[in-house]
Amino acid sequence: MIVSYLDYPYYSGLSKRISGLAKVLGTNGIKVKILAPVVRSDALHRNDISHYSAVEYIDLRRFRSNNPYGFASKFLHWLFFTFVASARVIRDFRKYQCIIQYQSIYSALPALITKLFLGARVIGDDIVLTHRTLDTVVLRLTDAIITSSVRTCIFASRLFPNKVLLYVPNGIEVQPLKNLVTTKRKRVVFVGSMTFDQNVKAIEKVIQIAEKLYARKFRLEILIVGGPLSRVSHLMRHRLVKAKIIRFLGFLSDAQLREIYASSQIALLPFFEDAPLLGGQRIKALEYFERKMLVISGSEGVRGISGLRDQVHYVSANSVDEIVGAIERHTLCPSEYASIPTEGRKYVIKRYSWERVTKDYLRMIKKLVRY
Repeated sequence: MIVSYLDYPYYSGLSKRISGLAKVLGTNGIKVKILAPVVRSDALHRNDISHYSAVEYIDLRRFRSNNPYGFASKFLHWLFFTFVASARVIRDFRKYQCIIQYQSIYSALPALITKLFLGARVIGDDIVLTHRTLDTVVLRLTDAIITSSVRTCIFASRLFPNKVLLYVPNGIEVQPLKNLVTTKRKRVVFVGSMTFDQNVKAIEKVIQIAEKLYARKFRLEILIVGGPLSRVSHLMRHRLVKAKIIRFLGFLSDAQLREIYASSQIALLPFFEDAPLLGGQRIKALEYFERKMLVISGSEGVRGISGLRDQVHYVSANSVDEIVGAIERHTLCPSEYASIPTEGRKYVIKRYSWERVTKDYLRMIKKLVRY
């Protein structure tokens, strides 16, 4: 049983991670049930991986407020979710004796309550040390720790040398190449959840990039995917948005996003030292590579995706001006960059497919199931 604190399916890295893990488990004969709230979504989503897992929802939409990202609203959602999720996890554990995996400390309490009172085996995933003291307490109570964060992995190995600990980086679902390539248009795309402040900062940089390109007479479509759009309402009044040079598309389904990827030439990761990538974006970066686009990244954008080489797998840029320069050169002489999307895709598939990154995780789950 996987317990998520965010809507599922949802356009977020956490949702993609859950789908990747669930698919690997399901294709290897291990049944998966996902327990998730419905808070940000307008409706209960169809489960796109229903043949791998079942999804049970906790509908919290009636608790929405005018400020859904304020502390009081988020705390109320968390409190109600924790109460209902705990009851449902306990119910399922009594019925199935299932292994319980929580996704971040925000969904840890239902799993830990079941462990403390009923002896459940508990796995903690996606711990990123946002709250060091609280994380330490939660990890101490957890049977096995998996994380996509190198920093967390090092921290946990020093603090809990006898615990089962696995580094499981975020992965990518590989699509057949014939489904990826249509006629590429002069499009630049950025994708990211606007619930993360660093993504909002990145969007501000995308607008700066668009302004500089427009001033230099380069007419490219700039697409920004993700939401909630209320978080960037101040940016949607920009003159280039009104002129439809920049388009905010909001949340898209996976099928719609695949169409955007298939018809776009360039994908941006405008994360620099002054606006580092703290979380929520790594899977999107992997999607850019796997969907065979030219990835132009700031110094922080590809951090954590090991082994990538500038001008071989992607184009490195250390400022907004350098990104603008790379886009200009690609537009004027695309043949110079022709091999980079192909090599980037090959590398990511080889190193970061879900089947590759979850080998140790799958072995661990199988041992716990037999136990």
